Amino acid sequence: MGSLRDRLGAILSKLAQWLGLKPSEQRRFDLMDRKLAVSRAKNRDRLECLKDTIRELESQALRKKREYEQSRGDTQRIIGCEIERLFRELDRFRGQETILGANLDRISAARVKIQELVAARDQGLEEDELDDLALELQGLFEELKVADRATAELEKVAYQPPQTQAVDREQRMAEVAGETETVAGLSSETERRLDQLEADEA
Repeated sequence: MGSLRDRLGAILSKLAQWLGLKPSEQRRFDLMDRKLAVSRAKNRDRLECLKDTIRELESQALRKKREYEQSRGDTQRIIGCEIERLFRELDRFRGQETILGANLDRISAARVKIQELVAARDQGLEEDELDDLALELQGLFEELKVADRATAELEKVAYQPPQTQAVDREQRMAEVAGETETVAGLSSETERRLDQLEADEA
């Protein structure tokens, strides 16, 4: 079994390899911490962009609601479908927000673990204690990789249009003439969410 210094060097080499770094042994702690700081900044920027996107989608939903209420027939049905799509898109962004928030927590935890490894090295801790810290740090990096892949997958999700159905011409003519309500109206959940957006805006 090698010396404590050799063991710590091996741990750092493995962690640096997971991060794609190839520095000298002396610089590994700083480079890992810097890489995590950059990752934290990117996740924060993505979260800010996400908030802006969500605000815009919510504004669009409210504008579409007003347009929906002033329309009839196929126009109203189309606008209703647009509103439903906006809410599906908003729901998709909830998954991204959850992942980005969790990433920020994991990055903070990983940076603390790096500081603990530095302190452990300076205090000359036993190999078992270093191994425990290194395993925790390894687990955090693996969770970050999984979360990044999950975010990428969420960003690839595309809207799937519903299957076409047979048309009831008499019903549709009555809708266009404004004699009856549009059949494909808003779902009760969408109506509830639009009401909530209006209440939040007031």
